[in-house]
Amino acid sequence: MKKVILCILTLTFFNCQSQNTKQKNNGEVEKDTIKPKTNVQVHKEYDENGNLISLDSTYTYFYSNIKGDSLLEKNFYKKFKSNFNHKLSSPLDSIFINDFFGNSPFKEPNFYTDDFFKNHFKNHQKKIDKMLKRMDSLKNSYYKKQKNLKQL
Repeated sequence: MKKVILCILTLTFFNCQSQNTKQKNNGEVEKDTIKPKTNVQVHKEYDENGNLISLDSTYTYFYSNIKGDSLLEKNFYKKFKSNFNHKLSSPLDSIFINDFFGNSPFKEPNFYTDDFFKNHFKNHQKKIDKMLKRMDSLKNSYYKKQKNLKQL
């Protein structure tokens, strides 16, 4: 009877242990598995009697990318930047500067109100939101294209 109970307890223990093990995908690196390279430097200063008079320590941590990723990111960013400027019809400067201050404010019907700039900015807020949505859609579509090319 003791052997049966001991056998059941042993099997239960191993069952519990196997539930906690994680399966790792081949070729994929989990986010928390990359450890930083740590460097600790300690500088001590002693007086003529050998007593410690100052202590200075420096801790540095360096995280490196997975091999080859930084090159892909740089190449991706260069291509994205050139396409982004080409496809975006009006730059952000035109929205924030030219459109906001481009026309003479005296010609605006609500120039003499107390909250002219606040109202004027609210009118441009829709244009800014539209431009930001377009920028996001350009970025997302370009990223999806690059991701599909990378998988091929």
